[in-house]
Amino acid sequence: MDRSVRFYRDLLGLKIVRSTPAEKGFELQYFFELGNGELFSLYQMDSTVDDPQPPVVNILWPGADGTPPSAPEKCDHLAFNVDSMDELLWFQSHLREHGIEVSEIFGEPVGTGFLPGRIYFYDPDGNPLEIATTAVDDPAWEGFDFDRWLRHCVPSAGRTYGEANDAEQ
Repeated sequence: MDRSVRFYRDLLGLKIVRSTPAEKGFELQYFFELGNGELFSLYQMDSTVDDPQPPVVNILWPGADGTPPSAPEKCDHLAFNVDSMDELLWFQSHLREHGIEVSEIFGEPVGTGFLPGRIYFYDPDGNPLEIATTAVDDPAWEGFDFDRWLRHCVPSAGRTYGEANDAEQ
């Protein structure tokens, strides 16, 4: 837990806002502030899986062989957003300087519907992480239809930004 707390606090810059002692099956819990009132927590357990399953789209993480998981986790990976490509480049360099294996920057032209910049890496316990930037102030986004990201032909009711589901209209 100490190694993970230092990673999230010192390398990723998250602020610890609370910790709790053993309770209901875990030994210790730390809450980190993500911003906008959102929290992220780590649990220390008395037993864990020694070799966790890879993420679903594991070709993006360093060292991944592309083999899909046989039993996917409930949470595939945790992604953080930064405001600019400069911040993304800083995190890539910063993590590498501290011995963390980090992917190259993945990105497609904005018109493809993917984020223009993202890096992939693991925390000390093997949890897959991503840092991305939408950099929405970049002129390349001008005129982009963000509803293109929601392309599934039979989406869930919550698919759009505050609009009712087609079946409800």
